[in-house]
Amino acid sequence: MVKYFLEEIEAPSINIENVIDQKRFGNLELETAAMIIKELERTQIFNMGIGGSVHSSPAVHKGVIYFGCCDKKFYALDAKTGKELWRFETNNLIGSSPTIHNDIIYFGCFDNKLYALSIDGSKLWDFSTGDKILSSPVISNGVVYFGSRDKNLYAVSTSGELVWKFPTNGPISSNPAVHKGVVYFGSWDKNLYAVDCKTGNELWRFGTGHYVNSPTIYKNNIYFGSSDHNLYALDLDGKELWRFPANGPIQHNRQPTIHKGVIYFGSWDDNLYAVSTEGKFLWRFHAGNMVSASSAVFNNSVYFPSVDHNFYALTLDGKKMWKFPTGGFLASSPAIYNNIIYFGCWDCNLYAVSLKGDLVWKFGTSLSYQSPISIDESDIQRVVQIVIKPEVSERGREEVIEDGGFIGYGEFSGNYLDSDKTRYVDFGIDNPLNIGYKQKKRIYK
Repeated sequence: MVKYFLEEIEAPSINIENVIDQKRFGNLELETAAMIIKELERTQIFNMGIGGSVHSSPAVHKGVIYFGCCDKKFYALDAKTGKELWRFETNNLIGSSPTIHNDIIYFGCFDNKLYALSIDGSKLWDFSTGDKILSSPVISNGVVYFGSRDKNLYAVSTSGELVWKFPTNGPISSNPAVHKGVVYFGSWDKNLYAVDCKTGNELWRFGTGHYVNSPTIYKNNIYFGSSDHNLYALDLDGKELWRFPANGPIQHNRQPTIHKGVIYFGSWDDNLYAVSTEGKFLWRFHAGNMVSASSAVFNNSVYFPSVDHNFYALTLDGKKMWKFPTGGFLASSPAIYNNIIYFGCWDCNLYAVSLKGDLVWKFGTSLSYQSPISIDESDIQRVVQIVIKPEVSERGREEVIEDGGFIGYGEFSGNYLDSDKTRYVDFGIDNPLNIGYKQKKRIYK
């Protein structure tokens, strides 16, 4: 057996067995060795390709369903029948969810633009940023607030003119929230920001351990998740009230749902959680894969989608009522209107399902093939650098490692790394997102 120890590092801890079978390392003939694991963080930008998948969450207004699609089109459908009323063509896929205010539809696009459309589908104006827009806009007092992957939060008038922009040190996919003249939003620079709506000046920021997600304001407190696995509660001055740990990251552009003092949020640990607004754990429901969208609470039931291809309905105490199967993973948060649940799917359909779990109708988008997702090696969010420093053996021989490349978590089994961590960063065959990157494997001699 070869014994190892783990060097102290600032990055989130990685669990390694104290004793590892020497066969894992071939010809290493050592009594002891030092294994140093450093977790390196880089900006991770998923490159979604063009296809018929629906990532955007739908919005309902006056009997019409509005949503964007990865086929570059924005759709309007009759909510009762699913009949297409019109479509609007953009220059890239649409991941941002629409917001409707005073009969004007606002949404962001991967062509770097925020669009404003009338409810008949004609373009009123567009506003260009320096990068893709995944953030969903919020409108308050005649100003549209939204983030961009160019690292800025924008304040744009409802006539399409820049009011101000606020720079951060990371992309912003968070959906902002406005409360009492302050806009709150998260950034991939690990901070939640509070910015004055009128001036664009920073009031405060709160730092976490990783990407900060979309906030929800409830009774003068701020609730938001982070990819550091925690759900946070702050007061309006940015003071932490409590944090609740999940076992995996909390999706960065979906906000928690709060109903009658209960917070519902999903995690990449495959669970939907219910936690009180005081931070007390109530229950969790284990789905078959990651929960990457917001839930909806209606008629004493909780509705949410999962990457396991199923849409779930639970009682308020977390018991399953039914699940509705689809043909692809689900990252679109549901909208409920006239007792019908609407949600998009990666299988190129928008679904309308009854409160009992029966299909009412489904609408197929213009492309029947799903949107691919890829990630370049240079854009890996979390990689680990493995350095083994063998000590001199009894025979005086020192082992040498030839390759100093990077290795992903998924290269190791649960015997070597915490299986909870390998669950959501293993870019292997079983990954439902089909994410891949070029790996450099170490050679041990």
